[in-house]
Amino acid sequence: MVYLFLYKKEKALLFLPVVFFAQSFIENTVPASIHAVLVLLLMLTVIDKNVLFFHRNIWSFLIVIWFSFLLMYVRDIEPIRSVFLNVTLLFVAIPLAMSIFSKYTKEEMLKELSLSGAFILGLFLLNVMFSTAFNYSPTEMYGIKSGILYGKLYATDFNVLSTATFVVLLRVLKKYNLTYVVLLIFSVAFIMLTMRRSVMILTMLGLGMGLMLKLDSENIKSFFMIIFVAGFVGFVVILNTSFMDMFIERYEARKLDERELKGEHRFAEYEMIYRDMFVYYDYSPWTGYELFNSAHNYGKGAFGERSLHSDVTNLTHASGIPGLILYVLLVTSAFVTSFRNLNTKWDNYIFLFCLGSFIFYTVTGRYATISSHWMIFALLSYPLAMPDEEKKDEQPSEKEEVDKVHQAEYSL
Repeated sequence: MVYLFLYKKEKALLFLPVVFFAQSFIENTVPASIHAVLVLLLMLTVIDKNVLFFHRNIWSFLIVIWFSFLLMYVRDIEPIRSVFLNVTLLFVAIPLAMSIFSKYTKEEMLKELSLSGAFILGLFLLNVMFSTAFNYSPTEMYGIKSGILYGKLYATDFNVLSTATFVVLLRVLKKYNLTYVVLLIFSVAFIMLTMRRSVMILTMLGLGMGLMLKLDSENIKSFFMIIFVAGFVGFVVILNTSFMDMFIERYEARKLDERELKGEHRFAEYEMIYRDMFVYYDYSPWTGYELFNSAHNYGKGAFGERSLHSDVTNLTHASGIPGLILYVLLVTSAFVTSFRNLNTKWDNYIFLFCLGSFIFYTVTGRYATISSHWMIFALLSYPLAMPDEEKKDEQPSEKEEVDKVHQAEYSL
């Protein structure tokens, strides 16, 4: 945190996913209240340099107000205090990231965002190394008790890894970096052993999109060279390690080939929420049941202590239909703004990756694990950055910021 305050200034916003990711598996020796104050101070420092950021997405302001209003219906704030703070900060970060990106060149922002991604992958690998060495796996996710272990990381904690992998790959494609290449190779291998389907699929999607960026007449040789090197490294790893045996063992243990989407509980949640609101009238469709308190409080408790997984049902249950609508408007506005600023092939591929990741993680949940969505919306802001050849010596004045607000590049 001190490093972010002293050296990153407003760009510190891009590094907060590292902090949130680290929280998921590192024991915090600092009291939660002090940590929350430090994060808030950092955010206020960033906001101070971007005072007009709400104009870029007014829905961000409105959804923060709505969630704050719903606090009055919460019976016990203590269990949800941390989640509420994180989620409201995420809502604020979406337009704030776009404000920051518009001040710098694409090269500068990709460098910073990829460094953030590299920190995340580095922490992930260190966690895997120590957890495996000390046979530490308290969560025993999907029954994984031996081999490569992931410590306290569980379920949606892994979501940020797919985006982190993609941004690090983008940096490698722009400027070769051996450290980043090593991080990528080992991270991808260990991600594939998590058996987190969404993370595995999006990681491979990111790698495929990265390769497609190299597929043109000028880079055809380097494209096939990358394919050859990646294939060779993969062959050597499979041949000389127990990777494939471990993958097959975990795949069969989770019975992924027997699972069908229609049998997933998360798809039954939609009907349950509808019946709760409009058939049984268990809680109001205007305010929902209660913020971040879905376990055992939907569908007549049919799924026991299992909390809602889908973001759509989770938002509706927590904040009612108005909260869901405000969230949809918030993210739609962000994607529309990014779409209107697409100018290059890189912009297009980054936009498509962010769109695919957001849809995937919205269906599988959960937005309250904010490191992933924070990283996605930071990357989504990339098209708003200035082209490298148009770098300006001075930051835009507040008057220029106001003028920009009224241009058509902004959203709804």
